Amino acid sequence: MSLSSFVQANKTNLVLSGLALLVLAVYWQTTGFSFINFDDNLYVYSNEAVISGVNRESVKWAFTVFHSANWHPLTWLSHMLDVQFFGLNAGAHHATNVVIHLVNTLLAFFVFRKLTGSDVKSMFVAAIFAIHPAHVESVAWVSERKDVLSTLFWLLTMSAYAAYSRSVPSESDADAESFAFLRSSKYWLVVALFACGLMSKPMVVTLPFVLLLLDAWPLGRWRSLRDLKTLLIEKVPMFAMSAASSYVTVLAQRSGGAFEALEFLPIGTRILNSIQSYSAYVGMFFAPRNLALSYTYNHQISIADIILPALLMIAVSAFAVWQFPRRKYLLIGWLWFLGTLVPVIGLVQVGAQAMADRYTYVPYFGLCIMVVWGLGDLVERFSVPSSILTATLTLCVGVLTVLAFNQTSLWRNHETLYKATLARTKDNVLIAHNLCHYLMTEDRLDEAEAYCRQAIEMRANYPESYNTLGIIEMKRGRYAEAEANFRKSLEVSPNFVVVYANLATALSLKNEPDEAERILERGATLGEGRLDPVVWTDALRGVAIAFVRAGNLQKALDNYNRAIYVSPNRANIRAEGARILFELKQYDEALALIQTSLQLQPADSRALNTYGAVLLALGRRAEAVSVLEQAVKADPEFTDAKSNLEKAKEQK
Repeated sequence: MSLSSFVQANKTNLVLSGLALLVLAVYWQTTGFSFINFDDNLYVYSNEAVISGVNRESVKWAFTVFHSANWHPLTWLSHMLDVQFFGLNAGAHHATNVVIHLVNTLLAFFVFRKLTGSDVKSMFVAAIFAIHPAHVESVAWVSERKDVLSTLFWLLTMSAYAAYSRSVPSESDADAESFAFLRSSKYWLVVALFACGLMSKPMVVTLPFVLLLLDAWPLGRWRSLRDLKTLLIEKVPMFAMSAASSYVTVLAQRSGGAFEALEFLPIGTRILNSIQSYSAYVGMFFAPRNLALSYTYNHQISIADIILPALLMIAVSAFAVWQFPRRKYLLIGWLWFLGTLVPVIGLVQVGAQAMADRYTYVPYFGLCIMVVWGLGDLVERFSVPSSILTATLTLCVGVLTVLAFNQTSLWRNHETLYKATLARTKDNVLIAHNLCHYLMTEDRLDEAEAYCRQAIEMRANYPESYNTLGIIEMKRGRYAEAEANFRKSLEVSPNFVVVYANLATALSLKNEPDEAERILERGATLGEGRLDPVVWTDALRGVAIAFVRAGNLQKALDNYNRAIYVSPNRANIRAEGARILFELKQYDEALALIQTSLQLQPADSRALNTYGAVLLALGRRAEAVSVLEQAVKADPEFTDAKSNLEKAKEQK
């Protein structure tokens, strides 16, 4: 068999293999990457529901909460499954994203081939999708599982819709008005897959509109206004689902405080930024350079700044409309691009970013359609050898692959990603602070402080910077400076609940437990239902220890009791509370508490020592000797336990 015959006979398998190699060449490196402290903590490694794996409570949580200002239960379930199988192995979580992106790439080829009948053009659309550098964020960021997962269902919905639409090629108005399509199992498969997409990421709300575009081209179902009536009726259930998803998303974003208020971001500024962003996304498609994790919002955009971007948008739109009778794909691709960006273009602003690479994951299909089919038409019109087009597109794919590989490498860890973003953006307070926070957790305190102060210079009213700077000072043992920074953070943002816990800890370390207790009470009142149990328990423990140092054991006990209420399964808190009860000679209460502590952590030498001391005080010498021997065995250098054991053995 000749090479050409072999290629012809195996062209589909060769295309699929080539696409898979592209994806793996760019993204397999992420299997050695770590999590980052930007959303990965909220989505995976600090999310108690997720790290518990798949169980009845976690599944209920996934479907009933607005965590991280979103409702996307299938995304939560996918993270839980990762934990179930791989624990908190970051590389494995990255690998799941890569596998889903690989499946999406192969699906893109099959779906566009199914819709258009073109092998070569569908291959290049899939290839650009696979390795466009702007898509790196969606794949290399574990928290963006929602992007790759929702797009999986988006493409499956398109495939199912193509099959459904060809099963009803000449449906009449009367059939549509009688809702005959509701009896089609193929139709309900489309709806079910669309629902899964909505439960993965609400950005899928635009999919029914894209299906309408596909009706015009390439499916050819929308030929007149009469056809439009039929097609709209057919999509009423999906439009209703999109509306419901949009409403739920608004509730979720509002509950998470993600919306930017109009007084901080006027509608005029949002419109100007939207025009500028559309133009920037087009530019990023053709020249993906200086990509960053976060792009800062320009609050000083003027009309002059958007004249050229607006003219570009108008010119492309006019050209696409003019060409529609002969080249429908131009307007369809352009409207796909414009329409799918609507939920994230900034008219309803969520967060502080002006734009984001991840928002292009689906919209760039529209630009791919315009470019690939447009080049195909040029080749035919000017009789350019197809080999030249193939070579040109192959070269472009090669360049994009190199750029995507380099962009992906920046996601290796927090530091490389954040430093690259700071180098490519201006006044990026969010990233400067995140880098400060990461360096603080690594105890690189001098470097961390420099970035925190840089963030404060960028924006003096950014409360997170003062909070992290306070933690840095507290780690250095400079509690007065820590207190000053925490108070400044609360001055800027009085409802920043976690800062109350940090401030209380600083005051406790300054031996001011009364003031620390008052601060915690204020924070608990403000943050009811929003308190981090770990942070709050540690703060209460710090106050209790400060009261012990001040000699006020009753106050110490009160705070230990509060800590036990917040974190009933913290064995060390129960053990320390029991010790205070022992010192107060409340032996029966101490006995009950220390026994529950040892149920949680049986080999804790300090808890065993307290248990032995309590038993001895109650006159149960033999039991005390046995327990204290266990304490000494657990920690042979524990002098207090050895002393208590000798005392117990001396008694008769």
